[in-house]
Amino acid sequence: MATRYVDPGAQAGGDGTTPNLTGSTCAWQGLEEAVTALNALGTLLESYTVYCATAGATNEDAAAAQVTLSVVTNGYTVTIIGEGAETPIDTTKYYFTNTSSPSFKVTSSNVTVQDMQFLVTYAVTMESPQSGGLFERCVSKSSLRWGFWMYDGTVRNCTAYECGRDGFIHSGTARTGTFHNCTAVSCGTEVGTYYGFVSSWGTMTCVNCLGWNNVDGDFGQDGNQTATNVSYCASDDSTADNFTGSNNIVDISDPFVSVAGDDYHITSAGVTALVGQDLSGTFTTDIDGDTRANWAIGADDGPAASSMVTIFCRGRLRW
Repeated sequence: MATRYVDPGAQAGGDGTTPNLTGSTCAWQGLEEAVTALNALGTLLESYTVYCATAGATNEDAAAAQVTLSVVTNGYTVTIIGEGAETPIDTTKYYFTNTSSPSFKVTSSNVTVQDMQFLVTYAVTMESPQSGGLFERCVSKSSLRWGFWMYDGTVRNCTAYECGRDGFIHSGTARTGTFHNCTAVSCGTEVGTYYGFVSSWGTMTCVNCLGWNNVDGDFGQDGNQTATNVSYCASDDSTADNFTGSNNIVDISDPFVSVAGDDYHITSAGVTALVGQDLSGTFTTDIDGDTRANWAIGADDGPAASSMVTIFCRGRLRW
């Protein structure tokens, strides 16, 4: 397993092998450099983990037309890990921004992207030929088009908000995309018909997903989809119940800590109202990396259950 580092504040010319700010062995200055270096390998001979962190500059505005990871993984894996995904976006931590189309694209197999913040992108996509692709614990804000676009693979514990078009879209003939415990809020601001979650070609499955205030509906279809399966999901309109599936909750009240403040953590009342399906056989954490105890619908599992310790004393107190 090879470990590499990205830091926008690092000295130019580093090879990514250490998180240092100086010297030829310092971190790559951006995910763009990391992807270019991995692609240059042609075919992987081992797995790679790439940590994206900050020590100085935090905003990576990639200069390339797009950043596309296309290396042949050859049965190995690539894992890209950020510093954590926050709502609202935490600009003191690493985040990626690029308005090219698409901004960050994965066409390699066996790639996992975790704990990343994407701010003002065009789209973040995983495309074919994709096997074992995963976006996990990520957030996309103010994407010009789509928050997360999946062909084959899984998106879980992710939040997309204030995107121009759809928050989460699955597209691809004869392909299958899965969304688990994702949250889409206030997407579809561009002229047209767009949703929080949309199936456009292929088969889309949503479980424990939460839509709120998306312009043309929280869940929708757009194209020649084979099937759209929606179960244990929630919407502030009736659209969660428009497809194959069951145990959905519609016409919900606001479950968030602060929509005005872009804080899409779930309140205690939201946890009570939005009971989802236990998927602990597949994963156990929420967008914050906290262990799921409630299995609430959406990316956040809500406040941890409080505990109280009672101490009983017998005898006489002496002062």
